[in-house]
Amino acid sequence: MLKFFVRFYLGLVMALVISLLIASTLLGRQYETSMAQENIWLTRALNSLIQQRLSDVPQTQWPGLLQPMAGDYPFAIDSVTLDTLTAAERQQMQAEGVAVRLDLDSLAESITLYYPLAGYPERVLRYQASNQLYAGYNWILLVLLFGLLLGIALSVWWLARPLVRHIYQLAQVSREIGTGRLDARADEKAPAPLGKLASDINGMAQQLDQLLQEQQAMTGAVAHELRTPIANLRFALDLTRSTDDVERLREQIAEMDVDIDALDELVDELLTYARLRHSGDAISKQSLCLKPLLTQQLNKLGPLQSGLNYRLECDDELQLEASECDLLRAFSNLLRNAQRYARQQVQISVQQQADHLTLVVEDDGHGIPLADRQRVLLPFTRLDQSRSRAIGGFGLGLAIVQRIVQQHQGQILIEDSTLGGSRICLHFPR
Repeated sequence: MLKFFVRFYLGLVMALVISLLIASTLLGRQYETSMAQENIWLTRALNSLIQQRLSDVPQTQWPGLLQPMAGDYPFAIDSVTLDTLTAAERQQMQAEGVAVRLDLDSLAESITLYYPLAGYPERVLRYQASNQLYAGYNWILLVLLFGLLLGIALSVWWLARPLVRHIYQLAQVSREIGTGRLDARADEKAPAPLGKLASDINGMAQQLDQLLQEQQAMTGAVAHELRTPIANLRFALDLTRSTDDVERLREQIAEMDVDIDALDELVDELLTYARLRHSGDAISKQSLCLKPLLTQQLNKLGPLQSGLNYRLECDDELQLEASECDLLRAFSNLLRNAQRYARQQVQISVQQQADHLTLVVEDDGHGIPLADRQRVLLPFTRLDQSRSRAIGGFGLGLAIVQRIVQQHQGQILIEDSTLGGSRICLHFPR
């Protein structure tokens, strides 16, 4: 706290001193002019009176006449030769009828005025401002300066104390988060900009907590998903050791191939989801003509599920700025999801709006209940736990689709289809 206060205080004092120096430089000339005009105004009438009196007495009696006047006026008055003035002051006196000499510094002011003496071209009247006129200013200036510095110190202490308290609190919360206490939260009511920093720290802690929970959930889900195919492989392997029947052996090997394919598919989906989850928003986009891509993918995946009728509605000229690999992956996942649950019909359409383009995949299956439409987008979520993985998949398909759409700054919506099943819409901005 003390170091922060001293640095803050010295910084403000230095800023104040620099500001005063700049102001003094910019306004010094104006101040000198004002001081000169003020003293000329004070001495002009006095000078006329003195010159009138001096004209009535010999020059030898001038000192005796001028010295008593010093007690009646705030000036020391005497007569000096013209040589006392500089060349510039002589020119000023000749042009303006008076010459002013200012000697100003931060704590004292010396002001001298010279008037020509009528009938005596080699002599001038000199008026020196008495120190009594300005002596009190020095003490007033010192008192004001001390009060200003004290006021700055109190203001800095009043401002710095809550800031330092909140900074220490932010540091404590950061240390707690670093040690694994992700439920620690900073006070967002701190003064700006610490309040914004506290909000960002809380958001970071919340994201870390969510990522950790998601990682733990995925770890448990992966272990659960791997357990079945591995157990099947081990069981089939044990059977192959105890059988001499070639046909039976081939059946066991075929079943092992199915389990290996399931493992391969799971690993592929896990890697894809991990890539999309941690790759950020920077993706390589290109202009894609949608109809050829969707037709090619439909021809590739459609025959894998027999007994279904497919319908594709897409204008030939429709294009989208997107990542081709990710777009095909999203469409494939939606198509496979529709194939799993459709009874007879799957419909794909692309709709163009003013500010976005929508890819829609519909089926005539049993649909997705309204209460589950957000949960189904979470990884490893299967609504019907009684379904086998061959039917229900691993629960990563729609989670991958959602990540792809989010990376394209789009949105995924799940609705009821007029066919009777689900209608999944991918909205991409144009």
